Order: sequence, then C-alpha cells, then structure tokens
Amino acid sequence: MLYKLSAIALSVMFSICVASSRNAFAQTRYFEPLDDIRRDFGRRLVERGVELTETALIDAMLRKSDSFATMMLATLPKTANSVSALRIALSAPAASDPDAPGWGTTVTGAAWALGQLGETGWEDIAIAQLPRLRDPIDRMNLAKVLANAGRADGWPIVRDALKNSDPGAVSVALTSVEYFDQLKDPSSGGQPIDLVAELTKLAEAASDVGTDRTIRGKPVWEPARTQLQKKIAETKARKEKK
Repeated sequence: MLYKLSAIALSVMFSICVASSRNAFAQTRYFEPLDDIRRDFGRRLVERGVELTETALIDAMLRKSDSFATMMLATLPKTANSVSALRIALSAPAASDPDAPGWGTTVTGAAWALGQLGETGWEDIAIAQLPRLRDPIDRMNLAKVLANAGRADGWPIVRDALKNSDPGAVSVALTSVEYFDQLKDPSSGGQPIDLVAELTKLAEAASDVGTDRTIRGKPVWEPARTQLQKKIAETKARKEKK
C-alpha cells in the first residue's frame, strides 16, 4: 500500500537533511507514487548520464550509493537480478562506512524498493541496520518503511523524536506515526501500540515553544504540544471513520 507525504512534510524534511543534495531529495520520497518517482528520479538520473536500464541502475546503486538509482529499480519489472542487487545494497553496507555519503539513503531505499516489489525476508536485515544509520531522517524513514511492512521495531526511534523540544523534529516524526498504530511493539513485550494513548502522554510533556522562522508571516512550525494535539484529533477522526 502506497502513502504520500504532504507537501509541508516534504519541505520540513528538506530543511533538516544533512546528506548530499541528491540523497537529501531521495530521503523525502519513500511514500510517493511510483509514477512520480519514475518521472522525477528518471529525469535527474538521465541528466547525470545514468541510463534507465536495470544494469545501469544496479551499477549506480552498488558502486556509487546512488539512492535515485536504488529507488528507480522499484519502478522496473521485478527480476531475480534486481532483487538480488537490492538485497546486497541493503545488507552489504554493514561492512562499509556508515558515514560515507549516500550510505543511509541507499540502505533505506533498498528496503523500500524490496517492499514495493513484493519481497519479504528483508525486514530482519533492515532492522539490524537501523542503529547503524547516522542521519536521523534515514532512521525515521527506515522505521517507517518497516512499519509499512508490519514491523514496529523502529517505534522507539520515532517516539524519542516526538520528545524533542525542536518543533521541526517533532513535525518530521509525526509524518511517521500513523504507520505504527496497533502494530506489536517488540520494545514493550509485543503489546499493540495505542497511538492515541502514546501521543496523549507525549503531548502532556511537550514544549509550548514554537519557532521564530516564518513563511508569509506564519510560523514554520507550531509548538510541539500543538502539533501532537492536532495529530491526536486526526487519529481519532480516522478511527471513527473506520
């Protein structure tokens, strides 16, 4: 099942990404429709001289940690060769430098692509990579990819981010929470995650301080407590519609 991040969430994530420009863009796109990825990533890869063939994309992924190429593989017909290469991209970096440019986005992109192609068995490898990701956005995105596959092992990462006093960090974390609702949380003995209850506890302790940055006269981010309260209301409304 595909989900689309809001334009606001995308702009927030762009503003705090610390990876290279090409991988910072890829970091924000894990839940975009495949047609959008095919169009946008395809254009950028062609501009860099990368052919949109399976062979060329695999080469760019494995040799250059190109997250555009990694995610583009999910838009091509699935083959044994592409699946094998994606599994290598997900697992092989365990022996490489996590601080290398593109490392985290390639790992996360490979997990996402395998999920999009209907593969299973990659989840435990992705979970093992979670603590090795340096960039908080990479960790958040991989946690979200795993949650979309029914695994809540990344919930502590998202929950800790929601405790941040920085309203921007809280805004990014809130784009992930809906994927975890009612999943079994390994960190609490397998108890289902009650999202409304979790957000309510977090809101009670959250900061009331917003941001000084504005766009068209309005704050870029509302205080963390306000954001959490709005997400609680949205979650309750979504549950009532089911």
